[in-house]
Amino acid sequence: MRIRNTMGLGWLLAVTVLTAAGFERVADRDPAEIAAAHRPQGPMARGAKVTYATRRGDKVTHSQRARLLSLAVERGETPTAFLPEGPFTATFEAVVTLPARDRMNFRIDGRGKVKLSVNGKVVLDGRLRGRDPLETAKAVRLRKGGNDLKLEYESAARGDGELRLFWSGYDFGFEPIAPELLSYPANDGPVAGGELLRRGQALFVERRCARCHDYDELRVTESAYLELDRAGPDLRRVASRAQVGWLAKWMRDPHDVRPDAT
Repeated sequence: MRIRNTMGLGWLLAVTVLTAAGFERVADRDPAEIAAAHRPQGPMARGAKVTYATRRGDKVTHSQRARLLSLAVERGETPTAFLPEGPFTATFEAVVTLPARDRMNFRIDGRGKVKLSVNGKVVLDGRLRGRDPLETAKAVRLRKGGNDLKLEYESAARGDGELRLFWSGYDFGFEPIAPELLSYPANDGPVAGGELLRRGQALFVERRCARCHDYDELRVTESAYLELDRAGPDLRRVASRAQVGWLAKWMRDPHDVRPDAT
């Protein structure tokens, strides 16, 4: 009986020590690592998610896939065709996957205001001024597997801006983060909707729809024959007079809707 009690006490002490050691290891872990371990797993798509938003008037946003963490917008242009001209913000979100732990330095070139966060911790924050980039004072610790990266950008007041993110390691100089290391959730709703809009825009350009659906008024005086200046209807307010189902049917087979369609 005494031997059994001694063995039972030994097991109890062993379990207590191991449990305490386990709690100590968890307490010593980086909170970002704990959060990453519980991140919902799902299919990932290559690239980064970028969300553009206007800074004046009614807020307009558009999300899409970005191959690299960079942009360049000249004065009078827009970062995407789905935003009006003017000052804007751009938020890049991506998971950077590494095969092993590492330490990296980060540098941002361009013009505008930026903030870079890695695994929830801000590592760069400031304003870019021409040839004066922002660079981390010391290397940033990255864990094995996925690392959450968020890059927030604010353009100049006139809507122009430039942004390029670089990193460097002990065996290579500053270079862009390779696209194959970047990913975002493949089931992201805003990106899926934004990419569908981009595909529609690409088809509009590819099919040269604007050659007939010109937004300008009819240029009667430019031709002696009025019928030569006939163009397609203005599509800017087409949603107020046409339904989605009818439009889909028209696009698939115009002649089925109207035999004399051209």
